[in-house]
Amino acid sequence: PVDLILENGVDCSHTGFAHRGLFRNEPQMFVNAEISETPCGVRIETSGEKKSKVFDVRRFLLGSDPVLHSDEFIAPHTVKVDYLIGEKIHIVTVLVATPESPEVTRVYTRMGVKYPWIGGFVTLGIHLLTRVVVAQDKAVLHSQARTIAAFGGRRFRSVMADGPANWLQRTYRRFEAHTQAQAALRRKTIRYKL
Repeated sequence: PVDLILENGVDCSHTGFAHRGLFRNEPQMFVNAEISETPCGVRIETSGEKKSKVFDVRRFLLGSDPVLHSDEFIAPHTVKVDYLIGEKIHIVTVLVATPESPEVTRVYTRMGVKYPWIGGFVTLGIHLLTRVVVAQDKAVLHSQARTIAAFGGRRFRSVMADGPANWLQRTYRRFEAHTQAQAALRRKTIRYKL
């Protein structure tokens, strides 16, 4: 289902488990996520992420530079993932999901990479890594869809790290119901281990 694909795009907390050893590893550092409703969706700004203590792509890319990371759901079916590392490295991924039926969604992605000096090699490496990460996400999403179908519906339990996904779901349901956002856009900061 399209909403689960969109949720996957903004959910940092799943990466240490679904992409262990590639994109992240098991949770090892506390981060803050500032979640904000926007006129057209939800924006999550995550701060506090540092270079990994174990080997994964963060150890290679991050170094000691500060990381500005934002995920944004833009209704109806777009997610933008944006990493600005220091002043010279910028990686942006845009995911556009097109529902074909309630259970089938086609997904298009585009990525832009700005990396000094060896940018071409880094871009190729990120492209190859992204193909593996997307294959892992597809496997998780297919498994999740099968489980939902087998048990006749969704019965999710949330923890603090699920805050961004929960806000996306609420905003998406409002979009589906054709209702407007509240006059005052809400915001909340959560802290969890990433």
